[in-house]
Amino acid sequence: MPISNITNKISDTARKRAIIMLLLVTLLYFIAFSPAQINFIYTQVYGLHHLFENRLFFIISILLVLSTTAFNPILFYIFSKFFRHKFNTILRRFCPIYRIHSRRQNDFPMI
Repeated sequence: MPISNITNKISDTARKRAIIMLLLVTLLYFIAFSPAQINFIYTQVYGLHHLFENRLFFIISILLVLSTTAFNPILFYIFSKFFRHKFNTILRRFCPIYRIHSRRQNDFPMI
């Protein structure tokens, strides 16, 4: 198999993984900010704040909005080998326990 075909196949899979990751980030962002936006639209239309008077709705919406800061690194770790490699390198450097259990030292995956 020619090298150009292998390179095209690898770049196509990397592109597909990047598109899936972007779609998931967008979907999770939409889900996380939906309750806050529903409340905003409800208060603009009706002029009432009844949704945030419900404590459970308020707590869930705030937790969802705050959880968006954790979604991106988790998705990057799952989908990006480069991010995974750099994260493991940083973890190995700053965490002595992880340094002992680490198997790989410098074999960087390209994709």
